[in-house]
Amino acid sequence: MQNGKRDNGKGTLIIGAGLSGLALARLLCSRGLPVILADASKPQTDLPEDLQRLPYRHGPFRDEWLEGIDCLALSPGVPPTVPAAVAARKAGIRVSGEVEEAFRLAGAPVIAITGTNGKSTTTTLISLFLEAQGFNAPAGGNLGRPFSELVEQEPAADFYVVEISSFQCETFATFRPYCAGLLNLTPDHLDRYHDLEDYFRTKLRLFERMGAGDHLFLPADDDIAGRLESCPASRYAFSLESPVTSGAWLADAALHYRHDERSETILPVAEIRLVGRHNVANALAAIAATIPCGVGPAAIAQVLRSFPGLPHRMEDLGELHGIRCYNDSKATNVEATLASLGGLTEPLLLIAGGKDKGGDFELMARELPQVRRLYGIGEAGPDIVRAFGARGVVKGEMKTALDAALEEGRAGELLILSPACASYDQYRNFEKRGDHLRNLIEEMQC
Repeated sequence: MQNGKRDNGKGTLIIGAGLSGLALARLLCSRGLPVILADASKPQTDLPEDLQRLPYRHGPFRDEWLEGIDCLALSPGVPPTVPAAVAARKAGIRVSGEVEEAFRLAGAPVIAITGTNGKSTTTTLISLFLEAQGFNAPAGGNLGRPFSELVEQEPAADFYVVEISSFQCETFATFRPYCAGLLNLTPDHLDRYHDLEDYFRTKLRLFERMGAGDHLFLPADDDIAGRLESCPASRYAFSLESPVTSGAWLADAALHYRHDERSETILPVAEIRLVGRHNVANALAAIAATIPCGVGPAAIAQVLRSFPGLPHRMEDLGELHGIRCYNDSKATNVEATLASLGGLTEPLLLIAGGKDKGGDFELMARELPQVRRLYGIGEAGPDIVRAFGARGVVKGEMKTALDAALEEGRAGELLILSPACASYDQYRNFEKRGDHLRNLIEEMQC
């Protein structure tokens, strides 16, 4: 089975009726392929009207659900160890995933981005660079629009730019990107994987089918490139430290790129609207990714001078009492928080905490001496406060932490929500957590 084609078999049972599962159902229906939807908790009446006619399975899995199907497709949040997947494998039924199935029907090359941190910003920048050059390059996947929705609604795309999570990598069998990048590898999702190596191996499944005609972009300042030595794709590098043979780098306070032995300066760092050294790295990664697609420095500079960043990723919320406020709710692990704050030199008022994902808070405290005051919230708040010692204080709730920070803060300091934890103890997702902070600050600014 090749990209752009799919056999018309018995049918597909989709486990999980969230955004990705519903998008895959619509895509398969648009191609005339039979679909059954299943969800343990969502009743059929909660489905969108256009999908309520589909056969639906609700509640705990039963073996009879597998009758008449030749593919079981898991939504990204559904682990491959659920009873339905175990039973399907025993019955000889192919177990797949939303991204894998969308790829089989995609009619344009895919640019895929994975890593622990920085994926969403890099994915967005790649899409914007390509579109500034004149390409039709919608972005989605683990970011915003599910890949299935892109394939269904954007058939004229020149490229699909897709953020890929480790969960989505679990079910790859034919997925082969034209260009793919690994931004970084740091501990995360250890509640889902056996150990760190299991998590890393899962991420690297993205690159297993790439060939000599494909393109790979990797950090030059990290040893993770060694994990992909056997990948035959042509290589592009990005670096914050030194020039690279082919790719993009930072030097003399400016961004540069080199391709086919031709080097050009793109723009000074001071002209980039994004905040933080980690976002410079994201921009360099996006430049390296789009070099093989023919994107030039003028298009790149145009985007970097205007793009303010994504919500919940060092999002500037304005000023209160001379204190600049930022929403970095997407920093759901220690490494993400360190990446966001590590390059800042101003004194920081940091709100952190939530659902611990196994983060090293002692490391966080050592690496962030610029944090003058730490306000711990959520389940992990007390643990983070202990790591920060006299600099930390437990506040529990967002509003209490914000009030304390504004009372103790001084003009010229930065107040940042960068939780280093998941949100599920107090909020439905990281977006709701960031929205809460934004709403609180907007009310105070009125």
